[in-house]
Amino acid sequence: MIVPAITVKDEVEKLFKQQFYTEDMFYYVGGVDSFPLEISQSTDNGRYEWAIMDGDKVVGFIAYVIDWYSQGVYNFGLISFDKGNPKVGIGIKDVIKLLLSYHIHRIEWKMICGNPVERHYDFWCKKFGGKKIELRDVTKDYQGNFRNSVIYEVILT
Repeated sequence: MIVPAITVKDEVEKLFKQQFYTEDMFYYVGGVDSFPLEISQSTDNGRYEWAIMDGDKVVGFIAYVIDWYSQGVYNFGLISFDKGNPKVGIGIKDVIKLLLSYHIHRIEWKMICGNPVERHYDFWCKKFGGKKIELRDVTKDYQGNFRNSVIYEVILT
């Protein structure tokens, strides 16, 4: 189940800080930077933030930006605080259903190659007839190795 992240703001921000300098944060940020997450009280900038819940426990966080004029969604961020918990996948599915109900035209998201969720992203991209574009040597990881990145694009209408 997803709930507005503002309703569990303190817990989400605390769990996010615990991920600093981890591989999970590397995948979330798309680089080696870490920064404190500040849950917004407004969607004026088009940013929507959801906490993924398993009962009363926060197990994940997902955010994105909607450009209502162009009917596009981009700048996705997803992090799991409870590895392997199927509620995270259900939360992602809930967000996709929500976006489809808005009659979104285009969805775009990026991923650093090697991310364990790549096969899931590939599935969703294929399911909606999208494209996957790989970019080479986009960023360096914590060990100083260059890493490739992927851009997914799905046109819905």
